[in-house]
Amino acid sequence: MLFGQLRAELARTDRSVSDKALLVTQRILDRTGLEPRVTVSRRVIVEIRQPPKPFRGMRDLVVRRGSDRDVDALSAIDDTDPQLVRERLARGELAYVGEADGEVLCHTWFHAGPTPFDEDRASCTGWALDDGTYWSFNGASRVDARTSGVFVKLFQEALRDVFEGHGARRVQGFILDRNQPSILMHQRMGFAILGTLFTAAVGPMKWLRWTGDGKSRQWVLARNDQQPLAFPPL
Repeated sequence: MLFGQLRAELARTDRSVSDKALLVTQRILDRTGLEPRVTVSRRVIVEIRQPPKPFRGMRDLVVRRGSDRDVDALSAIDDTDPQLVRERLARGELAYVGEADGEVLCHTWFHAGPTPFDEDRASCTGWALDDGTYWSFNGASRVDARTSGVFVKLFQEALRDVFEGHGARRVQGFILDRNQPSILMHQRMGFAILGTLFTAAVGPMKWLRWTGDGKSRQWVLARNDQQPLAFPPL
């Protein structure tokens, strides 16, 4: 089945050669169990500098801050380790949940600068943030709610609270480039694309290549290098 899927991917005419090569590599790594020892990815870095317009509709969806009592629900949505959820809450990460009829259907998280966001350090990099910049991460919906639109309302209202309630000057984040629905949602909400970051990590080393605004830059770093990187880079 894997080889059939790879042949079908390579035969597509709506993707560039480099896009097809990246997708094929990712599927092979996933199916052969080489991840996370070997990872290859391309991320679209996005940014918004003002709150999106208020969401109209879905009045039965309650958007609220997540707390310790939501650990099990937050963990269950995307199979995040409950201990990691507790650690995030303990260090002050902002969790928001979308809830209907007493059930948590989706969540999204934000990390405040200037403290770097380090959860992606091994697979990609630590993200350097200045004061007033928030890092958006780990947005997810329950499988049975992914086409309902609940996450769009959650994300819009959460962003408005981060700007208006917590003084954010901008919010940044990344989207895996194969997730086109998420990229389009962010753009409709007012996010601008700053550029793309390709990462290949093997053993103790990783290679990063940034492309944006007609420029490019690359780094070869230790996998757990302690120097966070800011995007777009200077």
